[in-house]
Amino acid sequence: MKKLITTALASLLAACSSQNLTEEQKEVLNSCAQQNFRCESSCENTNMRDNMANGVCMNQCIDQHNACKAQLGSEFIN
Repeated sequence: MKKLITTALASLLAACSSQNLTEEQKEVLNSCAQQNFRCESSCENTNMRDNMANGVCMNQCIDQHNACKAQLGSEFIN
């Protein structure tokens, strides 16, 4: 799971460095990344016995993360 988070953050940083982003956009992306980290941590900490339930939780985190990033435009959605 931490690998997924690391990959997501690396992708986010790559997107930031390849575009001229305003400070406000960077703050939004940072906020989205922090929200996603908390969401995924929550999924991990609930001790879900069912891997399928954990997968659903993680997918919800991804959907929320993409919705957060959509504030900046579709090019930020992965």
